[in-house]
Amino acid sequence: MKKMNFLYVLSFLFLFIGCSPKQAKKEISNSKYCANELSLLSVSDSLKKIKIDYSLEEEPLLNSIAKKIDTELCLKTIHFGVILANEDVANMYVQRECDKNIVSCYNRGTETYILLNKNGHLLMKDGVITIDSVKYWMRKNFSSKDDDHYKRVSIRWDTKTPKDSIEKTFTNVMNGYLLTYEDLSQQLFSKKVCDLETSQVNILKKKLPFKLRLQFGEQFLTPPPPPIDVIEE
Repeated sequence: MKKMNFLYVLSFLFLFIGCSPKQAKKEISNSKYCANELSLLSVSDSLKKIKIDYSLEEEPLLNSIAKKIDTELCLKTIHFGVILANEDVANMYVQRECDKNIVSCYNRGTETYILLNKNGHLLMKDGVITIDSVKYWMRKNFSSKDDDHYKRVSIRWDTKTPKDSIEKTFTNVMNGYLLTYEDLSQQLFSKKVCDLETSQVNILKKKLPFKLRLQFGEQFLTPPPPPIDVIEE
């Protein structure tokens, strides 16, 4: 009887281990992104994935993030994943200045700013656009062949900004990077991102790393109300 029980457990473990790769493939197939796109947007397994309260003021929000990822944020660049309502995970980073007497310098020359007001109106660079237009703005301004083209995005919102507007903006930033990667992929390899080899995906990562920063410590400018100029595809 004991021998039969042992064989039953062994068979169960073999079945479980054998199904794990299939389960991983199933998770990819259920995603709206292909495996290469997921790799470009990836949140490393070593990073904490958390949910955040968008209604918190700056200091409480930073303290909440530090507590959830169990990491001191002061004068560091800290990466983590933010779990969205649709179960997607947005890869982000934050830089916190804790000592007001220390002057820290970050290169913002290739970074574009997104600001959301309490009504969900979005200001990007120097104009108000719709949230759905963010990805097209990025494709136009991130795909430039000039060395000084935009490469990073920072985002900040009002404590009363609707959660769905914030998360929709995160998604559009992710899709903006993907549109840019498609252009780069065609330029470099004459192939779609989803058809690239792993080594080619790594080249795209190196050429344009996905970088989305939570913007803190800088003056918040309130985007004006519509009318708005919509950037079309």
